[in-house]
Amino acid sequence: MLTQEDTYEGYVLPKGTIVFANAWAIHMDEAEYENPEEFIPERFLQNKFGTRGLVDAPYQDHRRVTYGFGAGRRVCPGQRLAENSLVSEHLRESAFEHTNKKQMVNMAKLVWAFNILPGSEHVDAGIKAAYTDGFLTCPKKFPIQFLPRSKLHEQVIMQEFEAAKDILKQYEG
Repeated sequence: MLTQEDTYEGYVLPKGTIVFANAWAIHMDEAEYENPEEFIPERFLQNKFGTRGLVDAPYQDHRRVTYGFGAGRRVCPGQRLAENSLVSEHLRESAFEHTNKKQMVNMAKLVWAFNILPGSEHVDAGIKAAYTDGFLTCPKKFPIQFLPRSKLHEQVIMQEFEAAKDILKQYEG
């Protein structure tokens, strides 16, 4: 909520106005993203924002890769924890390269350990039925199975879980 009157691109916003960032519109801007509705992960190989062109350095400091954690003063305080928990400390480089490597390592570990299969229920994957309404659009729950690839894989998973118990205890309530 605005604590004082403000003006944006000629529009006067009175004190007390509630302003929402339109996350969907931000991520679907065709001037910024080529075919924004399509899953094209390689768009992020050119730059960390996945935009059509490179982002100028001064502007880059104020731009977010994703608005899934909110924006402004009300941004989710768990964002850094979520991003930093993706892999171990030894992969530190630039913030983007670090996060990207964490995500890749975690995905590789999941694919190594599990056969990932659809659940028993039919899932409508269409954009109109498979996503929630609201401030931030996200997929609805869908059934999925994670099955260890073998007994050996299962043993490794359990060994790693046992080794992580001491670390995980600090987060128990």
